[in-house]
Amino acid sequence: MEGITTALVLFLFAGLIVPRLIKNRQQFYIGFGCILLIILMMTLSLMIQRPFMQVFGGVVVGLSQLIALIAFFMSAGGLSLNDIGKEFQGAYEVIRRGSEEKEVIIPLTGQRPPERVDSPRERIDLTPSVERKEPAPSPKIPLE
Repeated sequence: MEGITTALVLFLFAGLIVPRLIKNRQQFYIGFGCILLIILMMTLSLMIQRPFMQVFGGVVVGLSQLIALIAFFMSAGGLSLNDIGKEFQGAYEVIRRGSEEKEVIIPLTGQRPPERVDSPRERIDLTPSVERKEPAPSPKIPLE
């Protein structure tokens, strides 16, 4: 856990040294506040050597590191919470469907469905050859 805090502090100093890296100051200051909370909770958990304080301090430190990491990511990219939510929503759709394009099941009003190309499929008959019967022809129904 200390390695993540070290990386967050290094990014904080990099943002102070090279201010043009930071595109959104509000998220940068949120990350700074989380780093201060991490330092405070680590100090308190060292001072109070009780199992409850160790667990509570660890949870608060972990959540603060997560919030600081997301805040620094957003501050460097200049993204807002809405933008990042839209990006993750798009990523979820791509992961679920496997491609960038949305599949159209029902055409929208005024659009014609794409023409279907039916290729003849080979029928596999699993009945024994003695009982083989020819299927009755199915009636042809026009689709249009």
